[in-house]
Amino acid sequence: SVFGVGEGWGAVEITSDIPDLVVYSQTIAAAGVGSIGSALPAFGVSDTLRADRPVTIAAVEENAGARTNLLLANATAVAMAVDIRLVTPDRRAFGPLRVHLPPKGMTQINRVAGAVGATGDVSGAYLSLSTPTPDAACAAATTVLDNHTQDTRVVLPR
Repeated sequence: SVFGVGEGWGAVEITSDIPDLVVYSQTIAAAGVGSIGSALPAFGVSDTLRADRPVTIAAVEENAGARTNLLLANATAVAMAVDIRLVTPDRRAFGPLRVHLPPKGMTQINRVAGAVGATGDVSGAYLSLSTPTPDAACAAATTVLDNHTQDTRVVLPR
């Protein structure tokens, strides 16, 4: 409801002095007789990509059955860079692709495997994300979409 119906998207920053506040987002779309959608818990400071804390995101797919999009949201008031690398199960590495985010900015990289230079079918790969920017923090996640049903799985970093 923050962005309107079918019109927009983005990150929402929530601040609170309540230490045990629980925040959760959900996207639902009608699909035939039911619905499809995904959910994403809020990111805390300890969940973010930082210069001293690179992260990986597993389960990257790019083939006839599925595609993977990468979501990046800068949680700080400083501009930052994010370096994206893709590693396949046979240890082939692609990238880096450097993405620049303005303060509090957000971007989505559709079909991230191809964006970093991978060609052909990709299955079971992972993303390695890092930043050279001191004092920056970035929330990152992927959505793996079924190309036939458009159903989405959200994959969080580790």
